[in-house]
Amino acid sequence: MLFGQAMTKLLPTQLAGVLGVVHLPWRWGAPLSRLANRIDRDSPLGAVLFGVVLGFLPCGLLYAALAVAASTAGPLDGALAMLAFGLGTVPSLAALGVFGQMVGRHWGAMVSRVGPVLLLLNAAILTVMAWQRFAALV
Repeated sequence: MLFGQAMTKLLPTQLAGVLGVVHLPWRWGAPLSRLANRIDRDSPLGAVLFGVVLGFLPCGLLYAALAVAASTAGPLDGALAMLAFGLGTVPSLAALGVFGQMVGRHWGAMVSRVGPVLLLLNAAILTVMAWQRFAALV
């Protein structure tokens, strides 16, 4: 997915529609997108609502937390595990949001050019790591 996303940024006209799989493939993708686009993100309530909408997007870390919560002794323990996960992610996500705003204001054009290259590099590193793990299994 990282490779596909990078390529759609680097070669948007050549790959239009070919790598559409990098977009949210689920049926709720379009309604979520329409809803997110209608929210006024400049208001405090709008920012909170936007965060709630984004909570419905798939996230590997969230899926791992859900698996841990599901493996607990009961519903209360699972709820507490998810509460701990939610509270634990707030500081880092808030810091990332603030940092992202600062970077976007000062270096937005450069990030737009360098971002796809970094995505390709990340995709290559993860591919090599996965291949090494796979090769060790066989």
